[in-house]
Amino acid sequence: MMMGMISGCSIGGKIFSSKNEMKKIEKQKETTAEAGVLDSVVKTWLGVPYRYGGTMRSGVDCSGLVREIYKEVYQIELPRSTNDLLPIVQTVGEQNLQPGYLIFYEIEKEKEFHVGIYMGNRKFVHASSTKGVMISSMDEPYFQQRFFKAGKIKNLSY
Repeated sequence: MMMGMISGCSIGGKIFSSKNEMKKIEKQKETTAEAGVLDSVVKTWLGVPYRYGGTMRSGVDCSGLVREIYKEVYQIELPRSTNDLLPIVQTVGEQNLQPGYLIFYEIEKEKEFHVGIYMGNRKFVHASSTKGVMISSMDEPYFQQRFFKAGKIKNLSY
């Protein structure tokens, strides 16, 4: 005797009751895969020296690094300068940051900005003018004091 109908299927102990829930899980898998690609690409840039205006592994600046990593990971061309990146980013709160989102720091009040790519766990990759490409923590006092905004590129699915 059948007691009722089951409105989902069980996968690894989790019951999915709708296609939307399945789509969310698939999106999480894609995000995880893209984060893995992002991690792999970032590793190839670590230690590259800083060079103002640079876009190559022989030397790169912060916006050049972001542009080149986005080309490799997401296959999109971003603007070359930090000031041109600012208006195409949809701001999100720090608690909503996801790997691949951009983080901006105000180095000189309303004149000079620094950009990096969020990696997860409050870490971001950037091209430091003194240490080259490295991963830093958002919690370092230098960056805490200069945080400007963070977010995702408008109309880009991460």
